[in-house]
Amino acid sequence: MLNGKFGNLAAHFFPLASLPQLIWMTRWNLTFFVFDDFYGPLPLGELSAKIQRAMEILQGAPLTKDDNEIFRQMFIMRKEILPHVEGNLFWMDQFNASMGLFFEGMKADTAFSYREEVRYPRLKEYLVLREKIVATYPLLDFAEIEVHAILPPPVINDPVLRRLRQLACRLVSWSNDVYSLKKELEDHEAMNLVLVIKEEFNCSTEEAIDRAVDIHERDLSAFLELSNNLPGNYGPYGAAVRRYVDAIGLLLSGHIEWYDHTLRY
Repeated sequence: MLNGKFGNLAAHFFPLASLPQLIWMTRWNLTFFVFDDFYGPLPLGELSAKIQRAMEILQGAPLTKDDNEIFRQMFIMRKEILPHVEGNLFWMDQFNASMGLFFEGMKADTAFSYREEVRYPRLKEYLVLREKIVATYPLLDFAEIEVHAILPPPVINDPVLRRLRQLACRLVSWSNDVYSLKKELEDHEAMNLVLVIKEEFNCSTEEAIDRAVDIHERDLSAFLELSNNLPGNYGPYGAAVRRYVDAIGLLLSGHIEWYDHTLRY
């Protein structure tokens, strides 16, 4: 985990964040990488119990003597976030929904990964699963806090912003899938675009990488087109929406830069 440089990751994702914000953002990064690495390989029943406890804590449950350090860190992180969203508690509902998507993806992945003989989903199925398991939606929620642009549900759920958030999740996924290819092969993980393409199209690794890069480039073009041509119907939230979309762009570029520093892959 020390090789992951997760403090560095938070700083690259959120270059406009304050130091107090970066502390809990780093806590989230570290806690959920640990959660994913430690609990992801568990059988579905055991994993579901861990996920249920995580969601209870994220929704405000107190700690118990049985909670380990992973759950204690979640509890601390929630306490650290709350002052930043005071008066906007709908943000916590949104964040918990984002975490719920991540946990859904983790559970679905048990049907494919961490087996002696890995089973790969079809590409169409994978595109849906990866959007959840990449755990980028919570980070996109953090970006609202970073740039003081907490957006009410009718705005954040606007079709254009929903599509931009989806594209951001996909872009983080495809980049990660290329950089993490060697590690995920060794760890018997199926959630990798290159490996899914290679399996479905019976092609070489090099051709699968080229196809994955093509998907990334199409999604990047779509993201840039939308972000550069936002509609003007956000009323008093127009400036906040602009700041938020720009922050997503910084997150995406910071994600790529992080791979020059981390030794995780």
